Amino acid sequence: MDTSDRTVIDRFNAAAERRFSEFVATDIGLRHETRKPFCCTVCAPQLVYKLGLMLYAMDLRPGLRVLDFGTGAGWLARMINQLGLAASGIDVAESAIEFARTAAAASPQLNADVALEYATYDGYRFPFVDAAFDRVACFDAFHHIPNKQAIFAEFARVLADGGRATFVEPGGHHHESDQAKSETKSHGVLEDSVSLDDMIGLAEGAGLGGVEIAPYPPGDRLRFSEEQYRDFLRGDDAPYRLSAIRRDLRYAFIVTFTKGAPRAARRKRFWFF
Repeated sequence: MDTSDRTVIDRFNAAAERRFSEFVATDIGLRHETRKPFCCTVCAPQLVYKLGLMLYAMDLRPGLRVLDFGTGAGWLARMINQLGLAASGIDVAESAIEFARTAAAASPQLNADVALEYATYDGYRFPFVDAAFDRVACFDAFHHIPNKQAIFAEFARVLADGGRATFVEPGGHHHESDQAKSETKSHGVLEDSVSLDDMIGLAEGAGLGGVEIAPYPPGDRLRFSEEQYRDFLRGDDAPYRLSAIRRDLRYAFIVTFTKGAPRAARRKRFWFF
């Protein structure tokens, strides 16, 4: 994919706009985006679980400024605002930003003591000055980006020294999933696969270091029967399915990079596919 060709980026921008506007024009889509992350009993457990892990990884504190990249309906930026932090959500889809602004204005939980803003960007450069943020949050959005290195450079530009960028991503085989294939076929959006090694290389190319990988075992891996629970507390590690968790971590991850942190020495690629 030649991402130096503006028509490539513009085509994916248009697809993102079309996908969101068409989705919220349906009753199901409107309910889904209005209630997110509590959108349905199928999605909510995964979204809320990943959100909690992401918030831990972001290391949020009072006074920090947070950029929610790929904000979509704006739910994550709204939640960060509710935590008492200034939040800015950006997206290439104007319909998504309009939806996010309307939802924020109608939210009874809106924290008026800190800023909450939404803005579009053109797929190339963010509408913010250098060092405008202390944190970047990217929740299941980066794999939609065609010009990944250019966007990583923007993350580095808008982060202050010591700032952290945290990503939740579906991993290196995402494009093979049925949902990804359906989205690409139906809407023309980019459903790319980005491995953890890819992310580390992109971050280093932008000058970000300090790689931190959060453990992300799906919730059903942590279920014990009463017998397994008691065995585990007595010291038996067999009930804790580490082999399954290792396999899962190859397909989905939460990773954080820090501006100004040392970059790791060159390493062998550690995924085995």
